[in-house]
Amino acid sequence: MSDTAKQLGRKLSAQEFSDSMLDNAADYYRGIARAYAETENVIAVLSDLRTNSSYVYYGKAANMLAIDTAKARRQIPTIWEEEIFRIVHPDDLHRKHLEELKFFDFVSSLPIDIRGEHYLQSHLRMLSKSGAYVTVRHRIFYFCNASKGSVRMALCLYNIAPGMRSATEIINSVTGETIDLTEHDCTDILSHREIEVLRLIEQGISSKQIASLLHRSVHTVNRHRQNIIEKLRVANSTEACKVAKDLGLL
Repeated sequence: MSDTAKQLGRKLSAQEFSDSMLDNAADYYRGIARAYAETENVIAVLSDLRTNSSYVYYGKAANMLAIDTAKARRQIPTIWEEEIFRIVHPDDLHRKHLEELKFFDFVSSLPIDIRGEHYLQSHLRMLSKSGAYVTVRHRIFYFCNASKGSVRMALCLYNIAPGMRSATEIINSVTGETIDLTEHDCTDILSHREIEVLRLIEQGISSKQIASLLHRSVHTVNRHRQNIIEKLRVANSTEACKVAKDLGLL
């Protein structure tokens, strides 16, 4: 799994979940995912971020792709649909995780009452049964808790769309307004000082040397390091540098 995917997973699972959106709501959203698969013939994946599990519903479009639906699991103990990721072009899979990370940042910046009105639409190349890549439309919806604004459920939809244009867009499902994802600026995730520290970390400079260069204490620099790791939801400074580059912070 890529560093970007790990970061997205940590960011999603680190949210505070409310007991008001538990089992009954999960059944409700599973019904929505199943209905999408049956009416639009899509592959629908509903991920429960609180329980770290997913439900996969295969519409007829799955028969066109390199997936053995007879053997594929319908319930998996992770929020990552690896059976589907396996047939996504590697370049597109990395881009998908990065775009979802940016979309989560975008949704988190909105007022709670309108967070659920937006979804992300992009294109992916997925391997067909013939061995050739076909263009697939990918949509992701986040279902948010009304009181806390945390994302409890994520719904991903995959359907074959050969004529789809390549732009990745955030779409307001109420107004129809579209926002090019490249227009969303993620640079406010880290402070100016944290970015400055991260640039020096990337150069292999130690905390003691950074403290001297910035005229700060080693304790302050180490606190910046920890804040960077927590904000980017990564395991260490090396991962932080990689993800920050992907987000255009470095």
